[in-house]
Amino acid sequence: MEVSPYLLAIQSLDGQNPGDKYKELHSIVAQIIKDDKEREEFISTGLTQRVQPAMLPHLRILVGNKLKLNNAVIEALKSDDAMIIRQALNAKWFYSSSNDIIHVDYFVSNVIPYISLRTRLELVKTLAHCLVGDSKKADDFFGSFADLFGVDQALPLLVACSENYIYSVVLERRITLPSRILGILYRKYPQLVIRYLQLGNERNEANKSDRKIHKISLANYSSFLPMLVKHHTQEFVELFESSPNYSKSMKLGSTRAEFFLRNATDVLIKKPRIFLNLLPLKLVSNKLSTQQFETMFENLFLKDVKDFAIEQMISYLQYYPQEKKFSLLTSKYKLLYGENILENYNTFACENFYKLLPTHIKEEYGKRKLESYVGQRQYHNYIFCLPPIESLRMLKERIKIPSDISRSEWIRQMIKSCAIYDSKEDLLDVLNYYYTHHMNEQAYVLHEVLDSLTDAFDIKSLSKVHWQVLKQIIRVAYTKGDLFATSSYQYAKFFKGALHYFLKQHKLDTLLENNEFLDLLVKIIVECYVEHDMKWNFITDCPEFERVCLQKFLLTIPDKYPETFKIWSNNKIKLNVTSYLIKSMHDFNVRRHYFTESNRRYNTGTMDFNNKENKRSKFTIKDYPWLINFSADLIKTGACNRIGFKQFRKILRTHDLEFYQKLIDDDPNLINDVESSDAIVALKRDQKRILNKWNLYMEACKEKLQTGNRFAKCFVLAIRWYQEIPVKFMKQCFLELESQNSILILGILLEGEAFGKVIEPYLPTDKKINIECKDAKNRYNIISSLTKAINFSNPPVPFDVIASFCQGDYVALATNTLTNVAQRLPIDKVLAYANQLIDKPISVKKLGIRMVFQVATNSELREFLMRMWTDEKNLSIRELVAIKIYDTFKKSPSDETWRLLKACFDGITSDDETILQNFSNLEDVDMNFMAMHIKEFINKVDSFIDDALDEQKKQKWMCFLVSKIDESIMQWLSEELITDIIQRNFFSYSIIFTVKIYLLSDMDRFEQRLKIIMDILRNEFEKFNISSRKSSRYYPANYHINTFFSLMFKQLLDKGNNEMSARVIDDALKLFSTILHPCQDAQTFIALSMYKNYYEAETPKEFGIKFGRSIVGLVNEFKSDIIVSDIVKIMNEFLNHANVYKCVKKLDLKLIIIKGLMESDERYGTLVGIKLIDYYEISHYNNSYDELMKIWKGIDNITVKAVLNNIMNKKVYFS
Repeated sequence: MEVSPYLLAIQSLDGQNPGDKYKELHSIVAQIIKDDKEREEFISTGLTQRVQPAMLPHLRILVGNKLKLNNAVIEALKSDDAMIIRQALNAKWFYSSSNDIIHVDYFVSNVIPYISLRTRLELVKTLAHCLVGDSKKADDFFGSFADLFGVDQALPLLVACSENYIYSVVLERRITLPSRILGILYRKYPQLVIRYLQLGNERNEANKSDRKIHKISLANYSSFLPMLVKHHTQEFVELFESSPNYSKSMKLGSTRAEFFLRNATDVLIKKPRIFLNLLPLKLVSNKLSTQQFETMFENLFLKDVKDFAIEQMISYLQYYPQEKKFSLLTSKYKLLYGENILENYNTFACENFYKLLPTHIKEEYGKRKLESYVGQRQYHNYIFCLPPIESLRMLKERIKIPSDISRSEWIRQMIKSCAIYDSKEDLLDVLNYYYTHHMNEQAYVLHEVLDSLTDAFDIKSLSKVHWQVLKQIIRVAYTKGDLFATSSYQYAKFFKGALHYFLKQHKLDTLLENNEFLDLLVKIIVECYVEHDMKWNFITDCPEFERVCLQKFLLTIPDKYPETFKIWSNNKIKLNVTSYLIKSMHDFNVRRHYFTESNRRYNTGTMDFNNKENKRSKFTIKDYPWLINFSADLIKTGACNRIGFKQFRKILRTHDLEFYQKLIDDDPNLINDVESSDAIVALKRDQKRILNKWNLYMEACKEKLQTGNRFAKCFVLAIRWYQEIPVKFMKQCFLELESQNSILILGILLEGEAFGKVIEPYLPTDKKINIECKDAKNRYNIISSLTKAINFSNPPVPFDVIASFCQGDYVALATNTLTNVAQRLPIDKVLAYANQLIDKPISVKKLGIRMVFQVATNSELREFLMRMWTDEKNLSIRELVAIKIYDTFKKSPSDETWRLLKACFDGITSDDETILQNFSNLEDVDMNFMAMHIKEFINKVDSFIDDALDEQKKQKWMCFLVSKIDESIMQWLSEELITDIIQRNFFSYSIIFTVKIYLLSDMDRFEQRLKIIMDILRNEFEKFNISSRKSSRYYPANYHINTFFSLMFKQLLDKGNNEMSARVIDDALKLFSTILHPCQDAQTFIALSMYKNYYEAETPKEFGIKFGRSIVGLVNEFKSDIIVSDIVKIMNEFLNHANVYKCVKKLDLKLIIIKGLMESDERYGTLVGIKLIDYYEISHYNNSYDELMKIWKGIDNITVKAVLNNIMNKKVYFS
């Protein structure tokens, strides 16, 4: 015990457990306070003979808390003992705003420099909690702490600040609030939170100027936004609607959905495609009136019939009256698309649509569908569409013919046909047919038949005659062993339905036949589960039958498989069965409102199967001796905590803690689980349990600590304050000191200084690993475990001990340990030691630098970074420092951090390529410094002479820089700077930047910027057909022009500003025609001509007419009909864009334009029109297509006839 004064001091206190020992401490505190002389002496010296010296720090903070002594709390905060610090942080009286000492200047000067990083973080949280109600002090603390440590560390204080201050500081410092803090603020300042969230709403014009300063992403708040629904529904609607991409996965619970429907029903009805998936469909269907629901359903239809999704639309009708579904669907379809839904070919593939059809329509529709597959392989896959009276006859004939199609597939189709036509009479015929003719098929046929049956019908609702046949099928299959052919055949769903049916019959009548089959069914299911590894699945959704079902299983299993049965020698089976049954019993008790013994609550009583009150209705393992025996065996078998047994322990402990603990206590080789809270709970209940088996617990802790288990660490930490147990652990570990696992336990038990002395003989003494000694590997393992154990010690070990690892081959081991200890020691000590490491070799120097990064205040960090950047020559350290400088600037943008970053820019050399590349990333750079940062970056790139940095790298970095510039950044840049950027590498930049962001983003500067781009294009046009110096086969100007225009057209359509886009096209076409001949870039010339016509035309028909004339001119220009293929290709790409005449349905649009083309020129307009027809769209076209076909057939032109016959020669399914 002399090794650890701290443990000796704890053991010297009266009591067996922490409660008793703290009671003794508090008694001593009371005695000191009671005696005036002793109290004054203790306050002035901090000394007393009543406790061991190692316990004095604890006593000081306890006395200080009792007497409300400020100095005692401050001294405790400066401690490196986590327990003392916790006592200091819990002194809420000290942090009250009424305490004069709670002043930011005092803390900054007298507290912050002398406490650890972890204490600092916890102190901020404590202040945030205690300063609520004094927002002025909170504002001061936040502002000062944010300047000192950065916003991230000061953020918890924001919840105590004033509303106006919070919003202003969020904008000023561009703070992105975490959802947790946002939730706290919402309860206090709801309007502030809404105002903050509007910073992510691009549609909100009211805060446009604020968004220019700070813009957030609403995607970060998908978990928070639903909180707005109750009291701020309209604001929620606005924010949700503004972020369609991330909001698709959001779902409202039933309570919030109720509030949404109460306050925003009109919004849902008007915009269901946005909001319906947000809400439970059942609730919506129940809450809306019939008229409201039908209006909402109408608004779910997409504009273009081509996009109509039949399955999805039917799914919206899940809770709508079955008999009205077809009428609603067809009437709305007709209203919106002007067509009969039965004429839509896509509905053929939807079986759910069949089920909606009235019988007479269903028969006709099914025959039409089958006819559409005549002569095709798929024909036989759709026989089920016919009425059963026809389909069953055809399928029975087909099943007799040998083919590569399984017989099970024909029977599946029979069942499907019965389901579609809801004919249970025909289903009986199918079941009898299968039983009579196909019971001797292979086992997989039975599986597929029963699987199809359960998918197609609710088998619980089948009649007695159906179950008479099914009983026979099951009996035969069971006798033959077909149910167990392979474990991949799962009958859980069928068994569940069968159980439900026969349990119901058992309740309604007592026919011996049904009861016997119920018993047989349970035995069959048990056999499937136990012997054949099938999925367990009791009835849990019907309380009426759940108890009887579970009880039958619990009684049948030991009857069919006694405890001595061979199958139980397989522990996996025993584990699966026992675990599932105990969990099912417990879940039943919870669902039926019976409370577990572990919670010490009482049975509320329930009704048994015969509707009589059952006083003993709670399931308990004690009622089933075989389960008790199995549980005991498994607990013993699973003492090694293998996967599965660990989960079983948890299940048993949850179900019956008393029984579980008795199993542990009665077996000398069993202990509570140390890798969960189990052992800690047992320790708190009765430490004698642990003391009696301390050696087993110690060995278990050794094993689990090696894997980093946190519960094992907490257990060892907890025993420090118990009597005897830590002493026994410590003594035994000293005997096995060279075991790395023993060292881990000692690391937790001993305070840092004592532990450092214990491990001193094992610390590395040389820079190199000694590979010559016989036990080199074992010695290295011990050394490596030392650093892990050091992380456990509280208080931390001194830096002098860790210094042994800061050399040679051991530096990697020191990294995590230094990080951990640096967080727990006072900052002044950490900085002093870090400065010592900075004078060491490179690998150790980096450790010291990172320690400074970790704990220094912002001002200390800036000073340190400037010194390191100025003096350091090593490239890897320069990169480390530069990245930290950039990160510091982005997190805390100010004149000071900008000067630091500028000094860094100035010092970058051609050797620092990686640094420059990092600086080209503009993400999170403050807008107020954006222009200066970009200028510095460009100047630095320009400063390198060509020999030091080739042009390709300069271009790459400029492109990366430009790729990060968006419209919000452009607003902060001067036109001069933007022009400089655009003229440097115009054709290398992203087209999104050059067209969307640069050219089209600012109406006021459009003319000026268009002229600059045209000048750039003119220079490139003049280089046309000039090959590259590096390769005579590559023509840069040709490639640049063609690529730029092909990408530009899409951007113009995306932007949607026809006036600006028309001007771009017009100037580009004039420039092209002035310098180049159309044949030099036919694709670009055709596209420019087409887009010119598009922007000049007001309607699709007019566009068709104008472009038809242009096509004639193009054919004449190129003197060949071959150019028509290029025209069609360009037109198809154009027409596929969503913004092209978006007010017209896409299918109708194409036909309208074709008519315009033909009107302007019969031959070429027709050729282009026919080639624009998409073969796969023909069945969706309206009657205009048939009118066009008549016209095309009448055109006497051999080329037109040849192209037309390409379509007519293919089979198309016209409705």
